[in-house]
Amino acid sequence: MARKKRDYEAYSASSKIENMGQEKRMQLLLKTMTKALIVGGIVLLSSISFGFWVNSAQSARTEMLQALEQYRMGSEKLSFAAQSYAVTGAQHYLDRYNEETEVTMNKEKALETLSDSDVKDSEREKLNVIIANEEKMLPLETQAIQLAKSGDTAGAVD
Repeated sequence: MARKKRDYEAYSASSKIENMGQEKRMQLLLKTMTKALIVGGIVLLSSISFGFWVNSAQSARTEMLQALEQYRMGSEKLSFAAQSYAVTGAQHYLDRYNEETEVTMNKEKALETLSDSDVKDSEREKLNVIIANEEKMLPLETQAIQLAKSGDTAGAVD
């Protein structure tokens, strides 16, 4: 029964359209097309806006990951240079250490970038733990460098 009613309503609507004059049909078509274009435009603008939002979020995440990598590299350079200088006493390792701390400053630049980014609280806590652990190493590195400068590479390694 429901199908017959639905078929009759569809037939009734199409027969109403057929019985309209050409001008009325054109107006109805224009009205329908206008609605379709408006809906399509809204969908298109929504899609574009969503795409920009996703792109922005991905860019921010990429920038944060690059800053974390920059921090890691700076930390590795400092540790490697300090350890190598303590073991060998070779001046070029001390030069690399000083270049990283005074010129390149990867860790400081990375922390500056991270402070401006939307790092989650849990991630910031982990980063703060890493920074605190590295700050504990700084006096040891400084002491090892001072001992190596005085020629005591054995004491610098202990």
